[in-house]
Amino acid sequence: MHQYHLRKVTWRLVLILVCSGVLAFLPSSVVSAHANLVSSDPARGAALAEAPAAVTLTFSEPLDPALSQVQLVDVHGKVIVPGPGAFDPATPTVLKLALPANLPNGAYTAVWQTHSAADGHFANGSVAFSVGAGDSNVSLLPPDTAPIPTQTIPTVPEIVLRWGGYLSAALLGGALFFGVLVWRPAYCASAGPDPDQETGVLRDPNADDAALRILRRQAWIGAGLLALFTVLLALYQAWTAYSGGSQQSFGAVLLNLVSFDSNWQLWLRLALLAIIAFIATRLSPPGRGPAGLWLAALPLAMLVMASFSLKSHSAALDNPLSVPFDILHLTAMSAWFGGLLPLFLLVRRTSVPPAVLVPRFTLMALVCVATLALTGLYSAIFEIQTLGGLFTTSYGLSLVVKVSIFAVLIGLGAVNFLILTPRFKTEESRAVRGLRLSMRAEMILGTALLVAVGVLAGTSPSFQATQADQQMGIAGQYSENGIGMRLWLAPSMTGVNEVAVDLTGLPAADVATDQVLFRFTDADPAMKMGTTQAEAKTSDGVRYLVRGSYFTMTGPWTIQVILRRPGQNDIVHVFPIAIQANPEDTDPANPVPVSPASLADGKTLYQSNCVLCHGTSGKGDGPAAHSLNPPPADLTYHTIPGVHTDGQLFYWISNGLPRTAMPAFATTLSDIQRWDLVNFIRTLAQPGAHPILTPTSTSGSATPTATP
Repeated sequence: MHQYHLRKVTWRLVLILVCSGVLAFLPSSVVSAHANLVSSDPARGAALAEAPAAVTLTFSEPLDPALSQVQLVDVHGKVIVPGPGAFDPATPTVLKLALPANLPNGAYTAVWQTHSAADGHFANGSVAFSVGAGDSNVSLLPPDTAPIPTQTIPTVPEIVLRWGGYLSAALLGGALFFGVLVWRPAYCASAGPDPDQETGVLRDPNADDAALRILRRQAWIGAGLLALFTVLLALYQAWTAYSGGSQQSFGAVLLNLVSFDSNWQLWLRLALLAIIAFIATRLSPPGRGPAGLWLAALPLAMLVMASFSLKSHSAALDNPLSVPFDILHLTAMSAWFGGLLPLFLLVRRTSVPPAVLVPRFTLMALVCVATLALTGLYSAIFEIQTLGGLFTTSYGLSLVVKVSIFAVLIGLGAVNFLILTPRFKTEESRAVRGLRLSMRAEMILGTALLVAVGVLAGTSPSFQATQADQQMGIAGQYSENGIGMRLWLAPSMTGVNEVAVDLTGLPAADVATDQVLFRFTDADPAMKMGTTQAEAKTSDGVRYLVRGSYFTMTGPWTIQVILRRPGQNDIVHVFPIAIQANPEDTDPANPVPVSPASLADGKTLYQSNCVLCHGTSGKGDGPAAHSLNPPPADLTYHTIPGVHTDGQLFYWISNGLPRTAMPAFATTLSDIQRWDLVNFIRTLAQPGAHPILTPTSTSGSATPTATP
């Protein structure tokens, strides 16, 4: 008999695994979770001489055309171009707004709202730019009130509605899995007044009837509540989009949101719930009746879980296993957590001995816990990616809370399995009381865990939220003694940048006397660029900002932020950053061949214009060098082929180096003279004096072939 029941349980588990394999082939989107802005043309803060033909916004995942829009407003908030913008099916991640050819000079903001076609989340933001030479001071940074992707969480109503959906799904799935995997084998192994015709074992039909009533009622409640929370969440999302600036009416937004094209997963779920509710009315007693409808309901319950996974973060990962693993994760959650309630109710209300019923549930729970741990770890690897993302983002912190509660639940389960279950044979009454007390705690903690799941479902995953932070211009964060610093840098390229730090925790009375300094240093010691300092200004006591050309070379730099407060110790932190090449910078090839005549002319120009600072040999040791900060560049290093191109040297000679004593020669020397100067200073290179560099040939650089 034991082997017979073992075979039956084995076949049920095989059925579940087959269902999982089928679900793995359901269609899912391959994108990146939440439609965050990746790039814009014009770029944020761009100062344009002429109006562009269009504003082009590129997002991280496909958009829902019916619920995504962009409009152009001026500095007074007046709508200049109402949108909603144009979509090309060939590029579903791009939203474009055509602009009039006669757009006047001024500052403008493209305000956008998107609805992800992959995970169903709404997002919004803006890109500011200016047209005309007189309007070039548009900020490169979003306002200090803009939401920070790594710190944003869903609203309380959204969390409650998502929590209710997951709780309802657990009740639904738990009732069905408990009936098949726990109650039926336990009932068949129990003794009672009536003989079973199939196995000859005596069983209690009243206990089986009571189990049917409890499980059927729980399945109905779960299905009904899930349908209700699904509809309420759709209504709330439609209202949020409507009140957030949608150009459509609330009814139009709602119809678009629940249309089959935009949200077929919603209709799949509602249809499945209706079918399961009908099947529940036809279920036979789970212990002694036919198992056909019970087994048929299991894959339907898993499809309900799939309706969550197919419009979730997992559906947005570029990984074919993410969706099936998420389905397994939700299925294991519903079987374990949803099975606690019927176990709690039946363990004292039926004649099935706890010593038979509880071990069956424990076996299922062990499989569910292992499944939850493995699938959860798999998802976390892709959605967190870095250890820092676990503790510096809302998603990561919510996951920490979830895992902590999960660990406590495992501890309670271990107590039940190792301490209480063995006592059923000797102290059944006392063990049952302890078990029911433990299960109360498990159900309370499980309910709290689902709150964390609701937060996770509506929050951008850590890796993408961090990318969105960087796209906005966030370069780092730091906290000391209750004072928070958030460093902003845009566009993180050579040339003009905005550098700002948002300070939190400062007493309002101290703002007038506080001082914020930025110190910019090239992190490559061979460059010997020195340190440039700038004092930041604030208009609101929160954001301290400077704007200028502090980064003249690409590569690693550091920004030291110093907060000085009278009578208190300075708060100092160094942020590492990376500066990219500005695509608008030119790097022309050297049109002047290296010849004795060019080198002679270049030497004459060097002696009359450069020796005072750079010295005769170019080491930066001229007569005026000791009085300059930062000191003059060491040309014996910077002219080594492979360090800089001829075009870069020509650019610096022409335009100077901001925040240094290096002047611009574009108005005093001709193009030919500046190229002659480039050719000559190449002869000052001393590769052997700088062993840390292994020079490589660089396109556009000219290697001297003669000496003066």
